[in-house]
Amino acid sequence: MTSTHECKIAESISLRLHTLRWVSAILVLVGHIEMVSQYKSGISIVSNGYLIAHLSVMTFFVVSGFTIAYVCERTPLLKHYVIDRVTRIHIVLLPAVILTATLDYIGIKIARDLYEAYTPHDYLWIRFFINILGLQGWQGYRVQFGSNAALWSIGYELFYYLTYGLIFYKLIPAIKSRSWRLVSLLVLTIMALLTIAGKYITLYMFIWLLGVASYYVQKCHLSSGRGFVLFALIFCGFSILFMKGGFLQDIIFSFGISFFILAKIKNWKDILGLKLSVFSFSLYATHLPIIFLTYSIFYSAEYNYYYFFLFVAFVSITTSWLFSIVFEKQRGSIRNIIYRRFIGLNG
Repeated sequence: MTSTHECKIAESISLRLHTLRWVSAILVLVGHIEMVSQYKSGISIVSNGYLIAHLSVMTFFVVSGFTIAYVCERTPLLKHYVIDRVTRIHIVLLPAVILTATLDYIGIKIARDLYEAYTPHDYLWIRFFINILGLQGWQGYRVQFGSNAALWSIGYELFYYLTYGLIFYKLIPAIKSRSWRLVSLLVLTIMALLTIAGKYITLYMFIWLLGVASYYVQKCHLSSGRGFVLFALIFCGFSILFMKGGFLQDIIFSFGISFFILAKIKNWKDILGLKLSVFSFSLYATHLPIIFLTYSIFYSAEYNYYYFFLFVAFVSITTSWLFSIVFEKQRGSIRNIIYRRFIGLNG
C-alpha cells in the first residue's frame, strides 16, 4: 500500500543500505563473541571489540532513520505505519526474548559462573515486560533481560518510530493547515515524550535523524558537492550543542556512514548484501544468548580460541538464519492478517 507520489530510492543506495545492515550485524556479533570469549581465555581475539559493536549500532541508527523517512512517504496513514512498525519489531523481538529465557535457563545449568559474570538475575519478570514493551533504555537505564544486552537499541528504535510518526503524520500536517492549537498540543506532547525518555535517547535521536536528513538530501538530489556540505554544516550546527564525551566520536562516525550512503558510486553491485540483510535483525536480536549457550556447552573443554571464535560465529549466524525463517520471514503474512482483521483492508 503506497502513496500516490512515492519516491523510489536509487538501486545503488538501496544495495548500500542492505550491505550496511548485514555488515553491522556481523560486526556486532564479532564484538560480542570477543566479550564473552575473554571471560575464560583472557585473550583478545579482536581489538576494540566493544567499540566495533557500538559503532555498528550507530550505523543501524543512521540506516533506520533513512529507511523510516522513505517508509513514511510510501505509507499514507498513521494506522498503517503503526501496524508496519509493530510487526517489524515484535515478530522478531517477542520470540527473541523467549529464546533468550530458554537458552539462558539451559546455559546456567551448565556454566553458572559464566552467566553470573554478565547477566542480571533479579526482577526477571519486570525485565521481561520492559524489554517486550520497548522501554529498556528510558532515562538512561539499560534494563537488560538475561544475556541479551543487545536489545537496548531496539528500545531506542521504538521510541524514534513513535516520535517521528507523530511528527510526520500529525505535526507537519497541522503546521501546513495552520492549526496552531493542535501544533502547540503536539509540540508539548513530543517534548513530554523526550523528557520521559531521557537525555540519552534524546541525544542519540540526532544520529537517527541524520539518517532521515540523508534521505531528504538524496531525494532533493543534493547528495554531492555544495548541497551535501550545506546539509552537513547545518546538522553539525544543531547536534554540536549537545555533544559530550563519546557522542562526538559517534556523530563523526555516523556522518561517515551517511556520506557512504549518499556518495555517487558507479556500477554498484552487491546482491550478497541484499540477501544477507534479510535476516540481519534476527541476527542482532538473538546472537547474544546463542553465544552464551555455545560457550557454556564447551565451557570445560580445551580448544583453540581462534578456531572456536569462528565456530561460535558460524553457529550464531546459522541459528539466527533459521530463526528468521520461522519468524522474521513471516512478517508480511502476519501483517496482512492484522490489516484484514483490524482495518478491513488487504495489506
